[in-house]
Amino acid sequence: MALTLFALGPWAASGFAQNPISQVFEFVGEHVGVQGVDAPPPTQVPVNLPSEEVSAEQAAERLGIPVKEPTYLPAGFQLASSAYYSRSVTTPEQGMYQLVATAGGVNPDSLRGRSDPRIIIYQEQATSSTIAEKTANIEQITIGGSVPATYVEGSWQAGPDGTLEWVQDDAEVLVFDQNGVRTFIVYRYGQEEKEELVKIAESMLAP
Repeated sequence: MALTLFALGPWAASGFAQNPISQVFEFVGEHVGVQGVDAPPPTQVPVNLPSEEVSAEQAAERLGIPVKEPTYLPAGFQLASSAYYSRSVTTPEQGMYQLVATAGGVNPDSLRGRSDPRIIIYQEQATSSTIAEKTANIEQITIGGSVPATYVEGSWQAGPDGTLEWVQDDAEVLVFDQNGVRTFIVYRYGQEEKEELVKIAESMLAP
């Protein structure tokens, strides 16, 4: 399976040339914040990246970080894909680990072009790189009682001409940093799934 950058993940604030996927969050002190913007970030032509199916243990060895699989998923969802990519959400010089959960565990490739709900989890090494989200749709929250996180309702979506438009109901995103790992959890085509995103995130927290 190949990942089309801009199709599934967040959008980088500086455009594809420096950050492969968009929606750019930054780590500020001990809080995960968002670089709020009112206009879409610059874009370039999307690029396909090949993937390699790997286990969480194999991904952790390649990335040098303690990636995890969630122990909680919403009712009916099952993990359907576990893959390594050579470029990450915010930093093209490093790789990332991607999990996809679908209803019944169906192959994610069969859902392309369809609006069936799915959950995509990206894990990469936490850095100072940032992603940009629409200011009015950003909310700072806490998960697990003490871990700062950012919740965003909506996402930038590329139109046929490559320009970005904000789509309110297409995706919900939760981002947090822990133990050197930045985790993005994207719930696509759900309906007000903030509580489910928090439950998934909390099931991935280290003790």
